[in-house]
Amino acid sequence: MVQAVPTTGQQQSEGMLESAKPDIYRTNAFRVAELTVDTGIRDLNKRQQMVEIATQAEMPIPPGSGRALPLTDAIDPKDLSDALKHLRDPERRLVDELFWFWPLEAGQSRNDLALMALSAGDVDEARNIWLENESTGNVVAVHNLAVMFHAQALDMELDGATDDVVRDALWRDAFQRWHQLLSLDDFWERLQDRVRGMDDPRLNQHTAYQLREALPQTLALISARLAMRVAERGKASDAGRLAGFLKASQLDSAIVDDALKQAIEPLRRRVKLMCEDTSSRCVANNANARNEIVRFMEEVEPLLDALDSVLQNGHSARGGIHDEVANIILQGMIAYGNETNEWDGVPEIVQRARQIAVSDATLSRIDENVKIMQTNIENANLTTKCWFCKQNKADDVSGIPLKLYGDVSYINTFAGTKVVWKNGTIKVPRCRPCLRLDEEWNTRVASVESKGYELGCSASILAFVAACILAITQFGFGGWGTVIFGGVVALLAFSGIFAWYPDVELKKLQEDWHKEHGNRPLRDSYPPLRDLIKKGWLYGDGPYLGDQ
Repeated sequence: MVQAVPTTGQQQSEGMLESAKPDIYRTNAFRVAELTVDTGIRDLNKRQQMVEIATQAEMPIPPGSGRALPLTDAIDPKDLSDALKHLRDPERRLVDELFWFWPLEAGQSRNDLALMALSAGDVDEARNIWLENESTGNVVAVHNLAVMFHAQALDMELDGATDDVVRDALWRDAFQRWHQLLSLDDFWERLQDRVRGMDDPRLNQHTAYQLREALPQTLALISARLAMRVAERGKASDAGRLAGFLKASQLDSAIVDDALKQAIEPLRRRVKLMCEDTSSRCVANNANARNEIVRFMEEVEPLLDALDSVLQNGHSARGGIHDEVANIILQGMIAYGNETNEWDGVPEIVQRARQIAVSDATLSRIDENVKIMQTNIENANLTTKCWFCKQNKADDVSGIPLKLYGDVSYINTFAGTKVVWKNGTIKVPRCRPCLRLDEEWNTRVASVESKGYELGCSASILAFVAACILAITQFGFGGWGTVIFGGVVALLAFSGIFAWYPDVELKKLQEDWHKEHGNRPLRDSYPPLRDLIKKGWLYGDGPYLGDQ
């Protein structure tokens, strides 16, 4: 039996965990060197000599005796030499053996039908042989199928293959067999026998157990790192699919969670450095903080998208990164607004931070600050923007100054009652275009009133003449009686025309004006002015004091 010993992450096979990368099979020394797992030192030396001779002669390197799933790209002589050196290290070699094809009978690679089929390029035949042996309980067949399906799935992912049905089936079959293999003591006993056969002092009686312990984490890291690599290339759906297969792999959830944390660690560090750099830039120049935050968001949002495609909502690592980014955006925009007092557009940027934030504490902090910012905008707009159009910047010359007085007090003194009050001036902000509109309105109103006055005068003259004639011919008035009667009629005619005409025309003028310019706010609705009037303040320099 493979002995069980207490183990920690450090006691697990470091070589195994170091190899836990998406290209684990493409860098496998047996695949690169095209040798079988039971190749001895003598055959290693022969292969090394063959490589050196071919390299010196600048000729293609001939295939190895153990070729299986050959790499599509031409093998670099240096990579091949490195692989051969790799196989002379027993610890590293043992890891590569675990992730490559074994003969069904130990030491019989040259006579193994499945390996011979692989060497000839007949992958289907090799798979069928292993499937047949798997059905009889052969643990090596289970292992070889796990390796084949896993290697093929990773090759398809790395090559960008689009046959989703085949690729996804390979992932399911690979994880199913790796999971099965973890519980097959006979397989791990055979691995321990292999360790004993290598008879190397660098290996010990616990080596096979440590590899067995490290295998789940290794498998999880391979998929997690592949998902992260795919996500950083902008393929969120593929990253989510890979993460989904990992979570459905029957590996322990704690191991999967730890693998995902390790996989995102480079991205987390990158985001953290970006946060620190942006924070420093904002502190150094608060007036430019808005530009820094906009740049920061453009750079960090694709990284967050990559993170989100791998980690689901509720994952602690995801929430921590999101909140850190959201807080940097919030802090930068607060610094910018406080420095420049230009709050327009700031809440919209901070709302993007709210979409990024995860924790209730961060969301609450953002909401509180957005309310403050909106109040700041309203207050700033009251003095800097035109009250009438709400769009243009107010022009100091165009503003409407209004004198007011209030808080009137009457104090009894020896000399009599003394009246005291407070004075103030409110300037209603107005822009130049609105000033011109008001001037145009006043001109039109004056024109209507002038026209009404003219019509009233004309009507009064006609009425006076008609009344005088009527008084003389019908009523027998004479002298001053005629004049008085005509004057009364003329006054009534003037008053009637002057009251009627402007009223009708001004209503029509207002309707046309509202159609053309909309309903513009009234001067007296300006909040600071309205508040003072509500408190009893009046227009003017002060109260009328009579003859005092």
